[in-house]
Order: sequence, then C-alpha cells, then structure tokens
Amino acid sequence: MTAQQKQKPGRTNDEHRFKRTLRLEVRLSPIEYEALAQAWAASGCNSLARHVRARLFGAADPVAVFWQQQHQDQQERMQVLAALFRIGSNVNQIARQLNRYDPKSAAALAGQLQEVKAELARIAFSQQEQQS
Repeated sequence: MTAQQKQKPGRTNDEHRFKRTLRLEVRLSPIEYEALAQAWAASGCNSLARHVRARLFGAADPVAVFWQQQHQDQQERMQVLAALFRIGSNVNQIARQLNRYDPKSAAALAGQLQEVKAELARIAFSQQEQQS
C-alpha cells in the first residue's frame, strides 16, 4: 500500500497530508454507541472519525510523528554538511599554504591539520552515536 498525497486540504483543522482511502467498519451495540457519542461530544473534536482516530492512535498522529522525524533527520544532515564545508575550507587553506610552502608557516599548518583531524573525529563519533 502506498500513501497518496492530498490534492486539496480537506476538512478544517485537518493537517493530515495523505488521502484516507482505507475504511474500517466496527459494529457497536446501542449502549456502546451512546458511550462513544458522549465521549465524542466531550472531546471537542469536529468529527466522529477524528475522535475515533485520536482514541486509536493517542495524542500523537502517526503521520505527524513521521514528518517530525523526517524534519529532524534533515536538520542533522544539514549540520553534518555544514561541518564538512568548514572542514573543506580548512583543507583548501592548507593546500594553498602547502603550494606556497614557507618553513615559517609549517607550524601553523600542523596546527590547522590537528584542528581538521579533531573535527573529522567529532563528526564520525556523532554519526556513530546517532546510528546506534
């Protein structure tokens, strides 16, 4: 089963991004239905279906949780990319200095290389930590 994106927004206050194409039917006794209707009235939901979904899935909407995780993953990828760009800039500076080798700048290059090495180790450690 693949989820299809909605073309139009649908109901008011429904931020769900996918079409709801599957149906679940449940038979209830009149007493059960009355209890459900009372709980729905007390919940403040604007539809019985929304109330039932909230009762089934709890406060967290599974689709919202999925998109939140996607957003968090994107943020982490952007942080890694920014760190790699900083390292690339340092490597370019080192290469430029090496091409204009000057014995006086050798100590400065060694310091920059140590900074790059430490930054790479930090990124590798954070990636291993996130994967485990």
